[in-house]
Amino acid sequence: MSNLLKHLKAKRYLNHLMEESKGKEVPSEIEELAESLGEGYWNYRILQLEYKDKIGKHKYHEIWYEMREVYYNKDDEPWAWSATPETFSITSIEDAKHLKEQVALAMIKPILAVRKNKDGEEYLVELKKTIYDIKERK
Repeated sequence: MSNLLKHLKAKRYLNHLMEESKGKEVPSEIEELAESLGEGYWNYRILQLEYKDKIGKHKYHEIWYEMREVYYNKDDEPWAWSATPETFSITSIEDAKHLKEQVALAMIKPILAVRKNKDGEEYLVELKKTIYDIKERK
């Protein structure tokens, strides 16, 4: 039920924004983006994050994994992801069952790795492994 309420609130807010923007010119890039995202969706995915640094003679390299919301455009391409790992909240057993299904799906999908291009902009690439392929460090 809480998902339905969130959806209705989001739709009401979107309608409010549409009314506010009537008569204002929208740049073509924004219209293209909105059209692309209008048929998009989101799901939970495992993201691989990496930290590399060199301080003096010491090199630091760490890899870890987080579950995040990932947002896709109409072409099934990821275009955004949540800034922080997921902390789940539920209000009913139905929410818990749905969450369990979503997490199980995320665990069998390929891991997405966060990479940076030469301009420092982050993007996601799909790895050829799932969370089940990760070996435990000793």
